[in-house]
Formats: sequence, C-alpha cells, structure tokens
Amino acid sequence: MKKYLLFLYLFLCSTGITMAQNQYWEHPGIDFSNAVEVMYYDSLTEKSYIGGSFTQVNGAPCKLLVYDGQNYTPFPVLPPVSVGNLRSIVRYHDKLYVCGYGTTLASWDGNAWEVIDTGSYFNLKVWGDKLYAMGFNDPNSMVLHQGGIGVWNDTSWTGLLGIDSIIPGSGWAVNDIAFYKDKVYVGGNWHNEAKPWLSDFMMHDGQAWQQVGNWGGSAMGSVNRLLVWRDTLYVAGAFVESPLVPGNGIAAWDGQEWHRLQRGVRGLSEAGTAVFDLNVYRDELWVGGYIPIINGRYVNDNYGKVAKWDGSQWCTMDTWLRSGVLGIGRWKDELFLLGGFSLQDDFSKKSLLKWTGGNYTDTCNQDFTVGVHQLTAQNSLNMMLYPNPHKEQCMLSYMNEGALSTHKKIRIVLADLSGRTMFAREQRPVYGKNELLIPTQTLQAGVYFLRLIADGNVLGQLKMVKE
Repeated sequence: MKKYLLFLYLFLCSTGITMAQNQYWEHPGIDFSNAVEVMYYDSLTEKSYIGGSFTQVNGAPCKLLVYDGQNYTPFPVLPPVSVGNLRSIVRYHDKLYVCGYGTTLASWDGNAWEVIDTGSYFNLKVWGDKLYAMGFNDPNSMVLHQGGIGVWNDTSWTGLLGIDSIIPGSGWAVNDIAFYKDKVYVGGNWHNEAKPWLSDFMMHDGQAWQQVGNWGGSAMGSVNRLLVWRDTLYVAGAFVESPLVPGNGIAAWDGQEWHRLQRGVRGLSEAGTAVFDLNVYRDELWVGGYIPIINGRYVNDNYGKVAKWDGSQWCTMDTWLRSGVLGIGRWKDELFLLGGFSLQDDFSKKSLLKWTGGNYTDTCNQDFTVGVHQLTAQNSLNMMLYPNPHKEQCMLSYMNEGALSTHKKIRIVLADLSGRTMFAREQRPVYGKNELLIPTQTLQAGVYFLRLIADGNVLGQLKMVKE
C-alpha cells in the first residue's frame, strides 16, 4: 500500500491540469519547474512561504518562494542542498522550520540555515509551545526514531507518549497530529498486528493510546490530515467506509461519536481514494486530492479534485482539473490550490492557482453525475450467504432485476475486522440470480464482512462467520 500511495503521489505531481472554467481561479504567471506542495501563512511576518519539489522559478534557482499579498519573491538564501522535496513549513519561536520527503529537517534563524536531521519528513506542527515533526519511523533519524514523531521544546528532542510501542519497526509513518478536547490524536500509515484497532489512527487519553470510537484501522491506505473546525475533529486520507471506518475519505469525530459527511469523497476504486489536504476558508471546509466520487456521485475524473463541505452538504466547485490537488494554501483571506499542473493553453509548469470566485454559483447538491446509474439499496438485491456460519466455503447469491444493467462488472470483496482484504473477485452480473462461491479454507475462524461494490459505491454488505 505504501508503494501504491507513493506511486499515486508521484503520478499526481507529474500530470497536467486542464482548466475548463478558469474564471474561478487566477494564475500568478509564475513558471515552476515542478510541483508546489505547501503554502504556509506566517502571521508574524504577514507572508506566505511556498515550497514543493520545484528547484527553479521562472528559470532561476529557487526552492522557497515568499508571497506578501502582492509580490512573489525568492527566499533571500537558498535552503541547504539536502532540503529537496519540501512538504511542510512552520514558525516556532524565532525560527522558520522546513522539512521534506526523503530529505532534511532544517531551520532558518533570520541569518543562516541550520540542518537539524536527515530523514523522510511529512509534516510540522506547533502546539502548546512545542514543535512536532512527523514522518517515517527511522532508526537512523535523530528525531523520527521513536515511532515516526519527535517533539522539540527548544532545548531537546523527545518521543511522544510512548508511541514507539504502538508503531512498530521502520517504514511506518505518522502524517499528522491534532489536539482536541484534552486528548492527543495522531494519524498516518501503520499497522499493529497485536492491536489492529490502533492502526492508522488513535488517541491518547492521558493514560494510554486508545481506539477512537469504533475506528479499526483503514487497512486500505492512510490518514493524511487532521483538522479541528467548529469544535469537531475532521479525519481525512486514503480510506473507504467499512464496518471499522466511519466514512469515505473523510469523517467527523465529536469526542464521543463518529459522524459521516453524507457519503463522503472517494476514488473510483478502494485503493484509489486520496484526500491530501484540508483547509478552512470563509467558514467552509475545503478538501483537495483525487476524489472523483463526491457524495456518492461520480462527477467525472476532471471535476473530482477539489470540493468543499459547508457544514451540511458537499459542493463540487465546478472546477475541471486533470490532475490531483496536493495542497490547499492561504494568505490572509486568499485561498490557493497547490499541485503539479499546467493550464489547458499553456503546458509549462504552473502549480499555483488563487481563488477569485468569478461568476461561480454554489454547486452544492447539484447532480453532476456522468453516466452513473443510482444503485438500489441492499435489500433490493436480496443478498444471501449460505451456509453461514460455515467451515470451508460458502455461496454468495444476489438478484439483479435491472439495477446493475448499466455496470459492466461489480467487485466482491471479503475483509477481516481490521479492514484487510482477504478475497476479491470481479463478476459481470447477469439479469436475475447471480452466484459466486467464496473459498475460505485458508482463513482463520472469525467474523468477516463481504461487500458488493460498483463504480465506487458499496451496494450491499453481509457479515460472514467462519468456524
């Protein structure tokens, strides 16, 4: 899965964007040599710092760009050579800290750069007078060797609440951290065999790391972003809804219960969902990534890269992007999309777009469906498993009375309680009764869930018991 996510990420960085209605967005006329991935607004200097995988801007060497609301200028001193693919920027006390994937953690004190550590870093956050650095759990990293996260108090680096006992071995990653209602939440991409319910996302209640509600590990991908808005914690990433995951691409936690954001946002396949960033703009939650299915509707690959949640419904933004959005940035009351894209009439790298609104009218709850039949509920399919419980195999049967006639194939997926796929098969449904033999000889005794999926929609789900 980690290899898949890296491939998807690199693919999005290298693919172009086509703007069909670019009256909503303004391009600053800057030629980036590669993708823009982070834009951090510093309230102290009232400037935004822009970084990514680019090494040149308008043909001149540049790894860090500064925006003051009017002008874009290169940072006065190039970051160290070892600072490559910039992923996060933050101010902590009197220094600016930057980090990147597969590169370096470094700081700027106003006069010179200092390299702090090497490793694969994803994110930096400041909370409670401490700096939190996150990335791959790496035994050779001075900062990330204790479970993929290090805590800096301006004097020394320490681990976080014994998290290294939960996130085992190297290669697993912490992507984000949030502090909500006196608890610490972390999200990322890891799997704990002994405690699968503490995979990808968990909270510390002051005593120990705990499961968050019925969250049981996404298994399909990772938790990429955590954000508190309107006294609610929003969790987003590369996951799809299951008995142990309470939403598609994004879910809301109020401290006691999980809440679905209607049908969420997701990709065309289980492994294809990827929410990369969240940002709040004018009291609405903006979501960027690869999300061609918004609130259960396929809105076309080109439209499914950015959406907003207004607190009660999804809005598609009527924005045609051929590539995914890697980040959502801000400068005061200005909103920016970040990525590795180019405009339809100019294929040079133009990786930054500012929202102007133009003649945009909210597309909330409008039907942008393109060629997708709205599927019937599970009970109309008359799904059955027999025998159930069973020991070696069981038969799935379901009825197709026309609801599936527009779908070439459906996907049958069997998952364990952690969400891990144990069996998957594609089938072209015929009209009338359909059957599929599910072999389970190699499965351990326990409870599993069988789902029927078409065009990213879960048509129905049954619980299966293996004796």
